[in-house]
Amino acid sequence: MTKKNLIFCGISHLSLNYGATAARFKNDVVFFDFKNKINDYFNNKITIEEPNLKKYLNKYKKKISFSSKLPHNLKTSIIFISIDINTSKNNISSYKYINRIIKHLINNVSDKNVPLVIMSQVNPGFTESIKWPKKYLYYQVETLIFGKAIERATNPERIIVGTYDGNKVLNKLYLEYLDNFKTVKLFMRYQEAELTKMFINSFLVSDLILTNLLSSICKKLNLD
Repeated sequence: MTKKNLIFCGISHLSLNYGATAARFKNDVVFFDFKNKINDYFNNKITIEEPNLKKYLNKYKKKISFSSKLPHNLKTSIIFISIDINTSKNNISSYKYINRIIKHLINNVSDKNVPLVIMSQVNPGFTESIKWPKKYLYYQVETLIFGKAIERATNPERIIVGTYDGNKVLNKLYLEYLDNFKTVKLFMRYQEAELTKMFINSFLVSDLILTNLLSSICKKLNLD
């Protein structure tokens, strides 16, 4: 199995949890972001709380680095864009930062025969619009839950990946990474995977609303 550099772009709850757990695969993990964000993180201006996250970051610290510069040699690298998408009170998503990172990658990665995996929640059609060779471009559905992020990143019940044609991932590096997880892998087209992520979130919201409703009924009736 090829030793890889796993580059997680964007300092966020999503990237840190996936990156920290990925470090256990005996590969090098690089958390990339712009210099001001790296500095803010180390100066505690960006705080990300999650059970066991600090434990994982410390346990695998010899394999983990933070950098505002991309590695020079990307031949055995996988690049993950894994930032949390900011959403306004009106439920409008801002793609300003993810677009900035994508633009930086496009301008600074000369050989684009490198797997680029989008993990952020985006609207259907976003991944396909990225100017990257389609056979190296993927959308991976993330299903982290606050408070259980490390557990879910370590042992996902399934992995859903969007490819340009909906078929199985063919890239050896990315396929080897996915095979570290002994779980079901589902492959579909970009937009199907992007929409699946939205459907999963909608289901979780509906489940929470129903649970709260049932709880309130029980409370009114003084029943457990």
